[in-house]
Amino acid sequence: MNTHPMFEKKDNNTLRLIGLVLLGITICIYAVLVARFLIIS
Repeated sequence: MNTHPMFEKKDNNTLRLIGLVLLGITICIYAVLVARFLIIS
């Protein structure tokens, strides 16, 4: 029974890491689009 909380905590950390990565990628793409739009303008 002691292994279940460990797996649950590991899953939470993994989901948090994935969320941060996706957020970073989204910000990078948004920054590139904004920069490209400003350059075109």
